[in-house]
Parts: sequence; C-alpha cells; structure tokens
Amino acid sequence: MIASDRLSFQRQIYDFLRTVTIKYAPIAEYSNSDLLERGYFVNDQDPTSWKYYKNMMGEYHMADTLMYVNSVDTQEQILFSKENLTLHPRTRSLYVPGGQYHERLCDLYPNQVDLIKSILFPVDDLTKAITSPDLTILSYGSGYLESYEENPLVEGLRAFLEVIKERWYFEFLDDEPYFHITFFGGLWTKMAAFLLTEREYFIHTPYVHSWHIWNQLRDAGLDDYSDILNREKSMMLYQNIGYFKGNAGKMSNLIILVNRLLDDFGVSIYARRVVQESETGAENYQLTPQLQAIRIPTNNQSSVTEIGDETVETIQSRAFAKGFVVDNSSEAAAAKERRLSDTTLNNFMTKFLEIRPIARNKVYSDILNVFLLETLSTSILRDYYKDPVLVEDTSTNTVLYLYPRELLALYHYASIKALGKTPEMIPNGFFFNKSFNTEIGTPTKTITIADEKIYLSMYVNAQGFLSDLNYDTAIEDPNAFSQMVSRLWLRYMEHLLEDTSSSVDTKRHVLSYMSSLCHTRRIEEHVLIEGHDSYERWLGPEGIDIQSSILAQYDIQADPALAWGNLSDTIISALIPMTDVLTSFGNYTLTDFGYERLRQLFIQMCSYKVVFLESTRDTPNFITGAKWSHRYGPDEFASSSDYTIVQKMNTLDHSVLSQDIPLYPGYIERTKDTSSIIGSLEGHLESAVVNNQIDSAGDNVLPSVKYNATQSNLATLNLFCTGMDIVGIETDSSESGLIDIDNTRLIDDDGSYLVDPNT
Repeated sequence: MIASDRLSFQRQIYDFLRTVTIKYAPIAEYSNSDLLERGYFVNDQDPTSWKYYKNMMGEYHMADTLMYVNSVDTQEQILFSKENLTLHPRTRSLYVPGGQYHERLCDLYPNQVDLIKSILFPVDDLTKAITSPDLTILSYGSGYLESYEENPLVEGLRAFLEVIKERWYFEFLDDEPYFHITFFGGLWTKMAAFLLTEREYFIHTPYVHSWHIWNQLRDAGLDDYSDILNREKSMMLYQNIGYFKGNAGKMSNLIILVNRLLDDFGVSIYARRVVQESETGAENYQLTPQLQAIRIPTNNQSSVTEIGDETVETIQSRAFAKGFVVDNSSEAAAAKERRLSDTTLNNFMTKFLEIRPIARNKVYSDILNVFLLETLSTSILRDYYKDPVLVEDTSTNTVLYLYPRELLALYHYASIKALGKTPEMIPNGFFFNKSFNTEIGTPTKTITIADEKIYLSMYVNAQGFLSDLNYDTAIEDPNAFSQMVSRLWLRYMEHLLEDTSSSVDTKRHVLSYMSSLCHTRRIEEHVLIEGHDSYERWLGPEGIDIQSSILAQYDIQADPALAWGNLSDTIISALIPMTDVLTSFGNYTLTDFGYERLRQLFIQMCSYKVVFLESTRDTPNFITGAKWSHRYGPDEFASSSDYTIVQKMNTLDHSVLSQDIPLYPGYIERTKDTSSIIGSLEGHLESAVVNNQIDSAGDNVLPSVKYNATQSNLATLNLFCTGMDIVGIETDSSESGLIDIDNTRLIDDDGSYLVDPNT
C-alpha cells in the first residue's frame, strides 16, 4: 500500500497532466470523421471551425452537450463555460482537477473530458494551435507542481516529447486504424512516468521536491517542519544536515542555526549562566545564585532582550513543567540553590537554553498595525479588494477559499473566539482613524492661524504632500494589496515624520491642516455580508455552511484559544502577505504553536545534553491591529471583567552591566543605558548582560489601553494587535455611550451619534 504522503506526491503529477493540452492532429481527423458519420457538416478548408480546435480553445461546438453546474458564488445554475467561470471564481476553484467536483463532472460527461479541461485551462492562441507541430504543449495549469520544480519539469517534458516524436513515433504504422489512438493514449502514462523519474533526478539539486527534502531530513532524525520553515530554510537544512549532525553541541553550530533559521522570525536563543549575588544573603554571608539570560551571538545584534534574571526556584519550576526534573518541592529548590552558591566561581554557564522573541522598537509598529487593518477594511468594504483568497491553516489542515469580505468577518469571529467568547452579530460599524481617505480634499490657498491669514505655499508643497495617496481600485490578488498598502504606509510615514519633526508652530498648524484633508476620524456603517447579520446563520447551512464541517474542529482542539488564534493569524497573513516595507516597520512574531515547533526543531538539532525550556511568546495570538465597532444585544456579555484582557507589555528601558565579570562576589554596579542594546560578545558567551528594569510596583508594564462602551447598548471597539500586547474590550456601567480613546463620547445611549461621524 502506498503511504499517504507518497500518494499525494504522485497525485500532483497526475493532476498536473489533467491540465495539459498537447497538439496531435490525427485526433482532429478522427473527430471530423465522427461528426460526418453523425450528420454534422465539417468544413475541411477551415480548421478554426473544427470541433477539435474549438474545444481546445474552451468553446462549445454545436455537437457538444451544454454542461450546467450550480454556482457557489451566486447560488444559481450557470453554463459551464470559460466566460462564466471568470465571473464565478469560487465555482471555478471547485472544478479544477484533483477535486470531487471535477471527477463528478467528468463522470457525468465522459465524452467531454477534454472540453472540461480546456474550459478550465484554454489555449489562448488559435493560430498557434493550428500551426504548431504535433506533440507540442499548448497550455497547462500552473500551481500543481511546486514552484521551484515547475519550469524545469515542463521544459524537461517538452524535450521528452521531442525524443518521443523522433525516436518512438512510427510513421509507417499510420495505416493501422487504431495506431494513433493507441499511441496517444499510451503517451500520457509515459509522461507520468517521465515526470516522476525526473523528480528523482532533481534530488540534491535546487529543484528538489519538498517531499524528498523532508524524507531525507526525517531519515537524519528530524520531524517534518515544513509548516514553519520556508523553502530557503528547508534547503539550508537539507544541504547541510550532515555537517549539523556531525557538529551537534558546538557553539559555532548553534550560532549558524540561529542566524539562518531564527533571525527573520524576530526570535533568538538565550542561554542562562549562574551569577552570584551577595546583597540578599549579606547578613548571613551567603551568596544567592541568580540565572542571567545571555543572547547567543548572531549576525543581528541590533535588538534588545527583554529577559531578566530568574531565581533557581523559578528555573526549577520551569524545568519541572517540561519533565526535566522530578522534584519541584521548595526543599529541592533550596538544596539546588545551596549547591550552586557553594562555589568559588562568580559566574558559570548552565546548559539551559530558551527560544524567546527579540524586542523591537515599537515606535511605528503600533501605528502600522492599526493602519494595516484600517486600509484593508477600507479596500474590502469599497470592493477594491474582492477576488477570492486561499487560506490554509496547517495546524488543523483547514483550507478555505473565500472572498475578502467573508475572510474579514471570519477574522473577527476567530479573534473573539480566541478570547473565549462567541460573537453573535457580524460587524456593521467600522471606526477609522489612521488610514487615508478614499477621496482626498482640495487645499485652499490660505488658512487662518491665530486670526492671521497665511499662504500655504510659504510653508508646504501642497501638491507634493497630497500626491500618490490614492487607493488601487482593482486589486488583483493579496500581493497587489500588500504592495499598495506598503506604498501608502511610506507616504503616511513621510507625513508623520514631517509633522513631528517641525519645531515651528505655524508649520505644525499647516501640516495638521494638510493631514486633515487626507485623514478623517470617522465611523462608517457597512453591510459586511450581504443578506446576513448573525454568525449563526451565515456560518450555517443558510450561508457558507462551514460551521459543522470546518470550524467545529477548533473548539475540540487541546487548546481551542490557541487554535482560533492560529486561524486569525492565518487569515490576516493570507490577506496581507509580508513585504520588506511591512517587515521593517512591523513587529510580527510567531504564534505559540510556532514557538513550540521551533523549540522541538532545536532540541533535535542540538546536543542531547542541552535542555530547552518552554518557548511561549509574550504576545497574544493576533498579528495586526484594528478598531471595529459592533452592535450586540444587551445580554451577550455578563460583566465588564469578563471581556477585559490586558497582557504584560515590556518597556524598552534596560540596565546594562558596566563590567563583564565582577572582580569578586559582591555588589554589581549598574548604569542606565537605553541606546546601547547589547555589547559585543567576546568568545562564545563572555558578554555584557541585559536585564529588565522593574518599576516601583514590581511590574514591567506600560499603561493599558481600554475602550469603554455601555452595557445596555453595547457598541464595542476591539483592538487586536501583537505590537501592543493588548486586546481590550471593556464596558463601564458608570459611563454612557461609546467612548473613544481620547474620552470623546461618540454614541449616545439610544445609538445616535453625538458627533458628526464624518468629522
């Protein structure tokens, strides 16, 4: 029996061949003869009218049976044609080779299998089809083969067909009545065998298939980490696994792995070393061991660490939680602490390692989080961004192909589910503050400041300030949206920097006026899902019907909150693929699931003597930020405490040791330094040590951000973001109406606006 992964590996080839159209003129002659026998007229002098070529172009011939299918886009019956499938993209995606819908349609119309294929993947040049020599590939479906192997395999297939034509096409058998049918039918099995064999030849080349990559890595003792490692990282392991295994346990090995696998994730590996502290036990002349965190030296030393000292008891508890020690009692921790303190060494390394996020500068990431989702919502709600998007959640093997409007609603649903609540109503109100307006205002020649008229041209280039702020109104795919939002973000940054860098009050007023022409704080009401206002109806049989078949599995996962959080991350990542611009300004990290997978990878890649502690990230499961207004019923939530979540947010202020190694066990002088992040690491781990600064209350936190709304007529603003480490939805019965972040009331008890939503 063929293993399931091997079967999937082979089916990619078979499904690809079901999309390939190859010119073979004798089949056209057979088709014409059949039409004549059935009483149809055939013009021998006009090949453009022949059934063979019309079908090749994805068009019906008068002898064909019209095929009708039910559209999942409009819930109506439509003709199965290339024109209609262009207007019904979700329906087209269901009928591509490899799915049950395609098989059923082919079973229903067995004599029109080639027509079905050509409707989905038509030949675009009729003249080329007629004039091309036999055994020429005229069209094929892209995406069935992996991107790195597709072009080499297709070019190899073209060369293979040339060999077949020159070596194995026997013209002297033309008179045999069934030669052409037999030859052409057998050709497809030969092409499948060739492509499978060619994949074997690609092993240890840049075109190797991922199935071969991870089979070799599994043979070397690794699990399949294709869900968290991209092609480049997988190839790095694939090409160097022998070296890594042969040098397991070396610091140089670990540094290479961190540089190549972790840096762009925004995470790094930290070691722990024991440093003796003499202040706590000074009265008893007893040293107190503390375990300090030291970042493994890598190419990227531009970021700070947020990991501070930990006590022996804390580390003992963490090791116990992972099953590395069997006794977690206070007596065992005290005994361990005594053993570590009874030494003449002031500091020495342990074998504890942990994967942790690298803290990045959050000056712009918080604004970017809001800007991204507001721009996304604007583009979707105005139907600029409307073509279906594929979402694949590898943690649950969930595949969704939905319109952006549907994904935006599902993103909100998954985000609230990750907080432990089940939203009832689909959002119908949206709050915008950071994104650009779709219509940019026209500046006046003069403005009045402090009863004095001034000319704008004296202080700002109005045309330049307002240029290139337009939205793309026909966004073809997620990458096109990411390019647009990156362009708009750079223009936003120019405005932000120009405004805040000015020291002239008049210019500040001028720039604020200019910004008001392209940014408007407003609340907009939109119907997100046409015909549905509740999630129960929309997700059920009356809507897209994915509640029982797909979404129900998230509630039965071992950690439902984590599963829903992964889904929300996956949706927003599919809608907004990362660009260099977004990555450089953002603060995006992995999910908890991703951290655990990376931890397992490094456990397998490193020496068995090294202990990896837990690797849970410090941020929630949401990848970007948004402020949405929703209308719920009065009894949906019980109390304000039920839906207020404020998580720890570390500051960027740290203390750096003024000397690498103290001369004696005693007081260690610390100096404040917020500009220097971490000193250069000499040797392997002889380093400057970075610790957290804790405020007087003992909490290393920034003020929380909370939005308030009435409990009787709840209209909430949800803030979902990784950068701010905060998810806040709070009600306060002492206030009335919807409260904005600057304490301006927006909506009264009766639901009416207290301020003009357009101002």
